[in-house]
Amino acid sequence: VLKAILYEIEFKSIVVRGNFPEDIECKNFILESGFLNYLVDEKGRNFRKTKNSEIVFFLKSADEFSDEEMKKLGDKIKMIMEHLTGVRKHNQSLRSMILEVCGNSIEHSQSLNNYWIIGFYFEKDKVKITVTDIGVGILETLYIKHTKKILDLLTVKSDLGVLKGAFLRKYGSSTLEDNRNKGLPLIQKTNEERKIENLVVITNSVILQFNDESKSRVFKQNSKFFGTFYQWEISTNCIF
Repeated sequence: VLKAILYEIEFKSIVVRGNFPEDIECKNFILESGFLNYLVDEKGRNFRKTKNSEIVFFLKSADEFSDEEMKKLGDKIKMIMEHLTGVRKHNQSLRSMILEVCGNSIEHSQSLNNYWIIGFYFEKDKVKITVTDIGVGILETLYIKHTKKILDLLTVKSDLGVLKGAFLRKYGSSTLEDNRNKGLPLIQKTNEERKIENLVVITNSVILQFNDESKSRVFKQNSKFFGTFYQWEISTNCIF
């Protein structure tokens, strides 16, 4: 998320400078996350690239990846499979999941940029994958009839329940097209079928943790993330 915001600021020709957190654990997290890849220190030297993580930009082309982007995505998926199984091969479920997430981002984000940021973090027995898209977020673009939204808010008392409903396809999309808003339920179905693990979505005022709803929450008033962030894990348990 910080990487996406950083590039949005730089896109507006604003120079960004920063320093490390004083907390050692937090500093080490920044160093290992891949956030510093392609950034420079105060002397203009590139930071050392991390071996276990990578943040990749994928350009958007209408509602689908270009042939070049599809090849790049395929290479990353094969890299993940080689890490988990020792064999460099394709995985259709993982490919479909990433495409659904990115397609959904186009539908709901009204993006301010022309790229997704996809992150890969390699651990001993699993890989964490993130997709970040800066825009307005899912809740801001859902088409919800006012009476239905008011009723739902009275029932769930927060935007958390509304976002859950979106993944159950309770609401239409902002485009009002019948064939839209299929991406969110498909993402949830992939998680329910255990083809992925520990799915987390952050958008607008909500953090939704699918595998542990006790950790889901709504941000304090006036605290919002204008965009959508997905994170999930894939391990050998997810490979059938």
